[in-house]
Amino acid sequence: MMFIPAGSLTSYQSAAPGYTYVIANWPTGPDTKPWFQYLKPSMYWAASARSEHPAEAGLLIDFLTTDPRVAKLFGVDRGVPANPQFRDALSAGLDANTKMAFDFTAAMATESAPAPATTRNGASDVQIMIGRYNQQVLFGQLSPQDAGKAFVEELQRSIDAAS
Repeated sequence: MMFIPAGSLTSYQSAAPGYTYVIANWPTGPDTKPWFQYLKPSMYWAASARSEHPAEAGLLIDFLTTDPRVAKLFGVDRGVPANPQFRDALSAGLDANTKMAFDFTAAMATESAPAPATTRNGASDVQIMIGRYNQQVLFGQLSPQDAGKAFVEELQRSIDAAS
């Protein structure tokens, strides 16, 4: 058993064709709060705020997220499409695993909360930094206080660089 996004099912099945996979909802108990989960896109499209061509970047993102021809080109390589028109454009040619992922995603949409905002500037670097500073503390290379100070400074530089 593994926790993976439903949209990854086809990749797992392709990598291990001798196994049969099924998708199940997260385990819950009587104290589980409703709407604890959300549907997360497998990727987001973005353009730099510093782009010299913001209008063109916007048009490209609009094309990539709304034109059904793109759905046919991308298929499900990036997971189950968030755009309902993309799912409709692909629904006729689905194999059994992709259909299972589409059906599961549709079922979960009725039980899911809205997705949170996209990852904040610098947040993508946090896990790597925490791991690195943790190891430096464990191996006696830094004190916990020095590691904490260095972590905050590096994180601030990461946030500033992405702003």
